[in-house]
Amino acid sequence: MSDAIYCPVSSEEPAGKIDIYIDECQPKAFFVHPQTINHYKRSINLSECIYDIMLTLPQKKEALQLSNKSAAQSLAVIQFTSGSTGRPKGVALSHGNILSHLDSVIDGEYLSKNDTVLQRTSVTFDAHLVEIIHTLCIGACTVLMPAVTYRDPISVLNTIKNNQVSFLFAVPTFLATLLEQPTAKIKLATIQRVHSGGNACFTEIKLFR
Repeated sequence: MSDAIYCPVSSEEPAGKIDIYIDECQPKAFFVHPQTINHYKRSINLSECIYDIMLTLPQKKEALQLSNKSAAQSLAVIQFTSGSTGRPKGVALSHGNILSHLDSVIDGEYLSKNDTVLQRTSVTFDAHLVEIIHTLCIGACTVLMPAVTYRDPISVLNTIKNNQVSFLFAVPTFLATLLEQPTAKIKLATIQRVHSGGNACFTEIKLFR
């Protein structure tokens, strides 16, 4: 662990929104994939801290002045709200917050090391922390979906079937879309648990058993 703070940003977000994140966080490093690097270079505030993760990732932690120490009260994640009611606000989560939630996931048998979790939630939504961090900490498997297909219900269903996914997070609207597909019952056969939230749940949604 280091004393760095993770602040996720999606390339699908408008430049103005990204500028708000940069102004609020003042990052020392901004790691991007080469396929999306030009999108972020539009921000003048990133000129000195942007790194292409495939080419110029610093090899030594000293480049970012990080330490190997972290405490429960140290910040681990800053997750910004959508900004749908105004300016996006950064919500700070400590290492203690993350570990407490991880404990509740384990104690409640929310996930187990035998699970295969589909990671399709945007990093702008806090559920991605469970799909990635919690899943890997528990020892379960995370299946990543390409950005170009994670909204396509057919691609999602095929990925679930081909990888025998057992845990799925989906907002009710997308879950309803999945269940409307003719092959849904067959391709969702391996799903054991579904986590759904983010908007009102439709009463007509029925999970296959």
